[in-house]
Amino acid sequence: MILDFNGLGYVSLFNLVLCRIWQFIDHGIWYGAVSVMFWASFERHILIFHPRLVATTRRRLFIHYIPLAFFSLYTPMLFFYLIFLYSCGQTFAATE
Repeated sequence: MILDFNGLGYVSLFNLVLCRIWQFIDHGIWYGAVSVMFWASFERHILIFHPRLVATTRRRLFIHYIPLAFFSLYTPMLFFYLIFLYSCGQTFAATE
């Protein structure tokens, strides 16, 4: 859409659903990846300096799997809700 707009001066395939999907990919997926990278760096610290925290299956579940699932699902679900379900009547300008 951006290259199309830069070349033509308008968006040729403009509709509301496409704009909302574009917003979800741009915000939800990108910020989801950022939050997973945040948790990966934090977990790397745990694995290097505190390996006993993930020694048992129960600790591994609470220190590794549950936070990883939370960080990988929370942000895309939040932006899905904000963009598709809680949208407040946005109007998109295809020529700006």
